[in-house]
Amino acid sequence: MKAKKSTNLQKFSIYIVLLVLFVACSIISPYFLQYSNLINVTRQLCVGILIAYGEMLLIISGFLDLSVGSVLALAGVYSVSVYKATNSILLALIVAVATGIGCNLVNAFFIAEFNVPAFIATLGMQQAARGLALYFTGGQNILQLGNFVKIGQGMVGPIPVPVILVIIVTVIVWYLVNNTRYGRALYAIGGSRPAAEASGINAKRNIYKSYILNGIMTGLAGMIFMARNNAGLPNGAIGYEMTGLTAAIVGGTSFTGGIGTVSGTIAGAFIIGFLENVMNLLGVNSYIQQIIEGAIIVLAVAFDVVSKSKKSRKVIIVKDESKIKSQTIQIKRRKNFMKAKKVGALLLAGVMAASMVSATSVSAADAKRVCFVARASADTFAAWLTTEMKKQAENYDDIDLTCVSGEGDDNKENGLLEDCITKQYDLVIVQSNNNGAQAPYVQQLIDAGIPVVTTNPTTHQNDLDGGDDTSVMAGTGTVDADPIEQAKVSAERAVDEIPENANVVVLKGPSGNYHADKRREAWDQYFFDKRSDVKILYEDFANWNSDEALTLMESWVQAGTHIDAIISMNDNMAAGAIEAIRENKDYFNEDGTPNFLAYGVDGTAQGCLLIKEGLLTSTALQSAADLAEKNMEYAEKIVNGEMEVTDVNDYVDAPEINADNVDDYIKIYIDNGELTEDDVKAAEE
Repeated sequence: MKAKKSTNLQKFSIYIVLLVLFVACSIISPYFLQYSNLINVTRQLCVGILIAYGEMLLIISGFLDLSVGSVLALAGVYSVSVYKATNSILLALIVAVATGIGCNLVNAFFIAEFNVPAFIATLGMQQAARGLALYFTGGQNILQLGNFVKIGQGMVGPIPVPVILVIIVTVIVWYLVNNTRYGRALYAIGGSRPAAEASGINAKRNIYKSYILNGIMTGLAGMIFMARNNAGLPNGAIGYEMTGLTAAIVGGTSFTGGIGTVSGTIAGAFIIGFLENVMNLLGVNSYIQQIIEGAIIVLAVAFDVVSKSKKSRKVIIVKDESKIKSQTIQIKRRKNFMKAKKVGALLLAGVMAASMVSATSVSAADAKRVCFVARASADTFAAWLTTEMKKQAENYDDIDLTCVSGEGDDNKENGLLEDCITKQYDLVIVQSNNNGAQAPYVQQLIDAGIPVVTTNPTTHQNDLDGGDDTSVMAGTGTVDADPIEQAKVSAERAVDEIPENANVVVLKGPSGNYHADKRREAWDQYFFDKRSDVKILYEDFANWNSDEALTLMESWVQAGTHIDAIISMNDNMAAGAIEAIRENKDYFNEDGTPNFLAYGVDGTAQGCLLIKEGLLTSTALQSAADLAEKNMEYAEKIVNGEMEVTDVNDYVDAPEINADNVDDYIKIYIDNGELTEDDVKAAEE
């Protein structure tokens, strides 16, 4: 009887976790149980669930797929391109699925035929598929998808289209796992491949089947992902393999193989989804969210491994046949204990999230609620703007500001905008990662009666409808800096500074980003059109990131041709490129002065220090402090009914920062606590 209870507890523990978490979320957040929020959560999880099914099948049989995010992006951009060329959803579906299958057949071939570890084979495909996606699109996003978006955003009655698709896939996968010879073979291979092959199971054939099924689900996920984001994003879904792995593992799929269920995987996906959703609803800091989610992954895997190792050790030491029954019960009890610890860990994560918020979200009862949706916390300027927004909010007792981050992921940012509708903020300030991807969700906010101000960058009407209207999107206001003027500052200077017949490299921001694209256009207009003698040796996207710029610059330098100037669309990328040549003697004169020029945009504290060092030639200030000040000034007027959101149309100045005036700006950063005197001394040395 005890053994039966133990077995039942083990069997249903993951669902108990889900139920308890659901109840906890309902208590913690008053918005959680709203129909619109539950629909949003379900819709947001669709891509992750499809990926998780593929990972579950592979993990059960002892394998995995690290390429799923890249293959998803490749399948998605191919599918979008076919649809735009043919206007056929069916052809787009065929292409997406065929792409997913093709990439996964390559994975299976190396794993099954050459015994290449799945980790290595799929890691190689991760790089190759991402490269193909970027090569096919030229690194550019494919915009204005028309009716294609219905796959990710459409509804059939009260049910979202992607949810219907996932339900169909769920039924098929459940049947395959539980009622076919293939399903039984999966568990046998994962438990012991030699034993499975000895019993007549063709392991190679089943490996191919598993990767083909994974490819089908990845292709379908790619279509839903692109449709949901209203764009073909070659850089989309980065890191999504972890989304699938996390859902599968938390749902009870053993990372060591042989254990896993479809229902458990669904439960795992919803556990993660509920945690993310409630943390967003509560305004938990995005850094804290990453810590919690990372802890869940590690704890889930650790508990699984320890549980299985305990079991293995116990089985080995059993010598007396009469003790087998009692030992088995002990094993199950220990396993239940581990499950209980897993439950505790997951619930602890939820409690951590709640406590973080309860400690930091106290505001006046009559305060107007404003949400700032930043594009990414890892982006230097976005992080600076977020910090300044919080500082400025302290000046307004009648405003309760919540800051959240899309982490450079269009899908995540769009989900945050949906959450803003659920919470019915009095105003939402949006810093889009990709104007075209966020525009439909900005429109949803407007339709829900929520005022929207777009900032850094402005969202324009053609971002929504693909037309020729470049005015501010109807129904919104904007506070921004003019990217043309920002780049023009350094471009005009460079006309006279960059030597004749110079070799230059160009570092671009994310494709489709308004500021990135316009800054690059300004360099064409104000520099390259006037200096036809200058040769662009290399040009690539570094996506505002210093590490990506550093990697690119290291490779370019290795080619051997001296680079006379670095032209970067922001200071962060310029800093990365400079770091790649900081210790390279070929880029410095005998007196230690650099024999290269470098230009950026933003006027960050880091950029100013580089100018002080003599490594950055000039930049143009895009003051996050000024943007934040204006945003909050207008926010108060809008939420108190003193002005209409559509009357907000303001742009900050873009003054040049160079060696002649950099000390003035450094002093400002010191006064604001963003730099110290020691930082300046280090730069001068």
